[in-house]
Amino acid sequence: MNRDIKPATIHAGLISIEGVQLGDKPADAESILSGDPKADALLDEIFAACEDSAGLLEQQRKNSASPAISSEPAAGDPAASSPTAEAAAG
Repeated sequence: MNRDIKPATIHAGLISIEGVQLGDKPADAESILSGDPKADALLDEIFAACEDSAGLLEQQRKNSASPAISSEPAAGDPAASSPTAEAAAG
């Protein structure tokens, strides 16, 4: 996994951690990303929770089609018969 993904996800998705100490300090994004082996399990758990809450649901993933990239107008596209489209094809 790209080493920038976990820190970015944790920074974007983690609001706060309550009741957890790492060493003698309260756990926060920086302390769990510090590379301390004691924080690895917590890091993985928080990362998974951030991905789950930020991602698409399984049904949404199945129904989301990749957008087509083409210079051809889509069938039934009203812009395909516009003067601008005709001039561009011109």
